[in-house]
Amino acid sequence: FYRGEVARATVRQFQENGGVLAWEDFESFQAQEVEPVRINYRGYDIYTPPVPSGGLTSLSILKTLEQFDLASFSRWGTTYFHLFAEASKLCWEERFRLFGDPEQVSLSVEDLLSGEKAAERAERIRRGRARAVKPPPPEGQHTVNLVVIDQEHNIVSVTATHGGDMGSHVAIEGYGLVLGHGISRFTLTKGSPNYPAPGKRMQHNMCPSLILRDGKPWAGYGLPGGRHIVSVTAQLAVNLIDHGTSARDTLTAPRIHIEGEEPLRIDPAVSDVHAA
Repeated sequence: FYRGEVARATVRQFQENGGVLAWEDFESFQAQEVEPVRINYRGYDIYTPPVPSGGLTSLSILKTLEQFDLASFSRWGTTYFHLFAEASKLCWEERFRLFGDPEQVSLSVEDLLSGEKAAERAERIRRGRARAVKPPPPEGQHTVNLVVIDQEHNIVSVTATHGGDMGSHVAIEGYGLVLGHGISRFTLTKGSPNYPAPGKRMQHNMCPSLILRDGKPWAGYGLPGGRHIVSVTAQLAVNLIDHGTSARDTLTAPRIHIEGEEPLRIDPAVSDVHAA
């Protein structure tokens, strides 16, 4: 694929149509094996891929919510959704301001997931000081996630995407390979850590996740949904751990989304919840 006829056909079609992809891009590509990002949340170990995936923001939201006794509030009531929205605003602001390809952008994951940082965010929420930023234009929501568990309880969670509206709408002639448009996820504001550069990976929202309890696989989950993936992934963990819901109820429970300035995006199921 990277050095054979498929690669040659892809490069040929790109260059015949004014594209910049070159043979050297295929030849030099090397898949990476990386260490996952991990937090302990109320005694459960949660793992997700590192930046430039969306998982760090999901875990930051959870560490912030850990500063509050969510189990003492009504499930999916106004207090819980208020806290989640404010935590999400703070963590998305950090994401837009700081995140980029870790091979080209300096980022302290340990600081962002630390108890001190979580306590700082929680205090800002208590004082009504959460600050939101204007988010980039909305993205498409054409993604798939697959979770598989075998008889020995090994769990795999995989997210794959062509991007919004099924990618670029261009296929490689003779092969039927539909090209994605991942480059569109770069931020075109100079100075942004997610600004495009040679050899740079763009931010994306995929964050397939695994939960271990007492060192053993306990849950696997992941989502489609563009930037909704990041916030809903955190809510699924809250449902499982704080609310103790079943797998079915975890997926169908009311949810919200916010990545910057209000208004919130509210799932229709929220209207059926009448709790303070």
